[in-house]
Amino acid sequence: MTLSPSEDRRSEGLDGPHYPLNQICFVPGCMDRKTLQRHHFWRKSDVIGDKWWVKLSDGEIRGNCGRVCAHHHRDLTDNIAHVAYHEGQFWWKDIISEPLLLDWQPPGEAVYEELREPDKPSGKDDDLALAEKLGAAHALLPSHDPDVCPTCLRKLPRPKEERSPEAPKLRKTWSVAVPMDHWEDGAEVIDTLLREAHTELNRRGLPYGEGKTVRYYILTAALALFVTHASELMSDE
Repeated sequence: MTLSPSEDRRSEGLDGPHYPLNQICFVPGCMDRKTLQRHHFWRKSDVIGDKWWVKLSDGEIRGNCGRVCAHHHRDLTDNIAHVAYHEGQFWWKDIISEPLLLDWQPPGEAVYEELREPDKPSGKDDDLALAEKLGAAHALLPSHDPDVCPTCLRKLPRPKEERSPEAPKLRKTWSVAVPMDHWEDGAEVIDTLLREAHTELNRRGLPYGEGKTVRYYILTAALALFVTHASELMSDE
């Protein structure tokens, strides 16, 4: 289950107009334009339905939809990464890297009110004004050249070449010899450490689900954290 951007569970889904979505994956550094999928930042189960807008507990209104590539959407679904909301901005967080500000930020209350105005005439100047209020590159609007960013008016990066659909991952079993005697049960030691690592990852907001298939991700996450911070952990100071 995808993690919500905030631990505050008092967010309320709002019915409201759709807004232009990003045309490049919102994950920092990803330029995928071919496999984009709509993603709800706050889960449908949290806001009761397919809501494009969310009203937070402090009264702030933010867009609840953005587009992400299939690869990063899988990371969100598998809880390898998640989008966090902090001090008015959305961040990409995974187990290894520092949090990164999303390249595209969902609109706020100004755009919500702008789009709700009935019978408002629509023209190129109005679209540009709306794009400025969105405050994000790559939020293309119908009257614009699809290869031009409406906020900076620069050419968007060329799409990557079409690639063949990703084949299902091959899997194999990897084994390690462990001691098994009256002094030590190596398998139980490893299982205990994995359970404790799973608990810590859950506590830090990165659950990996249940079952044997997630043990690989827990183990690699724990080892990656050790390698990343080995100098601190092994310091004599």
